[in-house]
Amino acid sequence: MDTLKTFPLAGFDERGEPDVTITEDGCLMLTFCFFPPSWVSDPETRQDLGRFKRFDEELAAALDTEVIWEDRELFVIPKPPPDAIQRIEAFLRAYPREGSI
Repeated sequence: MDTLKTFPLAGFDERGEPDVTITEDGCLMLTFCFFPPSWVSDPETRQDLGRFKRFDEELAAALDTEVIWEDRELFVIPKPPPDAIQRIEAFLRAYPREGSI
């Protein structure tokens, strides 16, 4: 997939914020530096994803469209809604941090 533009997203993981890339065919690729994010301290969660195991489903619900978990740090949104980038950013900013769940 050829990329058109990449946008950094802020407010999820200050040690390595994710970004979203728009591809030529209109897909979005959400890429994380760390997944689970660096603010997760529980070693078991870091190993087996813990509460993040359904992250793709949660993101799909927030976007009301399909999300494909391509690999540990990459999520593909084949048919994003027009406001997908704003909705992804809002979803990530609101995502519960450790100690808040």
